[in-house]
Amino acid sequence: MNHSCLPNVATRFEGGTLVVRTLEALAPGDPLLHCYGPQAGEMTAAQRHGMLAHQYFFDCRCRACSGADGGDAQQVLADAAPAGLRCSAGSAGGAGQCEGAALPAEAVPAGLLHQYALPPGSGACCTCGAVLGAQRWQQAVLPDLQAAAEAYADAAAALDQQELRQGAAAPPREQAAAATAAAAQAIRGLRQCLRLRQQHLHPHNLLLGGTHDALARAWHAAGNAQAAAQHLRHSLAVLEHAYPPGSTAAAFQRRQLAGMLRLAAANAAPGSSGAAVEELLAEARAEDEAADAVLELHFETQP
Repeated sequence: MNHSCLPNVATRFEGGTLVVRTLEALAPGDPLLHCYGPQAGEMTAAQRHGMLAHQYFFDCRCRACSGADGGDAQQVLADAAPAGLRCSAGSAGGAGQCEGAALPAEAVPAGLLHQYALPPGSGACCTCGAVLGAQRWQQAVLPDLQAAAEAYADAAAALDQQELRQGAAAPPREQAAAATAAAAQAIRGLRQCLRLRQQHLHPHNLLLGGTHDALARAWHAAGNAQAAAQHLRHSLAVLEHAYPPGSTAAAFQRRQLAGMLRLAAANAAPGSSGAAVEELLAEARAEDEAADAVLELHFETQP
């Protein structure tokens, strides 16, 4: 099968048999397209080109890559936004502001704009052409992104350490106090991280989704499933913008959200209306159904 960053098949092995399932309706003679590496949305076209050239020795010209390289406005924005900055002309927000994305003109280390390192971009907004000045990048944007990454790492470490401590022998009251302190520390750090990233990153940047996902984990550790579910909704919205329809990344996030909504319903405060609880359960059922529809295509039996 040929490669495409927008595949139309899902593959899996059942023992020694390769099972191929189509993800969309195909006409006789249409090619079966399998993704050899990261899909569109998971990495920028430039990142994907570098990986595919290094591992498979070809220059990808699939629909996603040719659209991003050839100036298709919608595809260019879809390519840049999951790893990009807000347009410098629209950073202040407000009605009528540009909603485009920009990739800095210099290489960016992993964890600042994207999970992986980014090669140099154009430095200009892909929609309006506004240029991100080198001085603003070096003196304002980059330091904030570095501070956000440090806050994220510290918060994740606090949660990881607390999960390890839960397996150790300690009095229950002492464990509960340590868990509460770790969750509160993580929430403070992640709120700082989210504030800085929301100021600079495009609303569809995957790191924003990851920050919301981490806040969901922290609020869950703090015993607040309602707050955790709200952050999972934000994270899911980012994934739905970044990945093509039928993405397993969004489907698994829906599963996680459904579970948190059920927990929020089970933990509803005494006196909460039955209608409010049923609303949470109805949303959970809808998320599970949407996830199942995608996962059945990929796995036939739901994982």
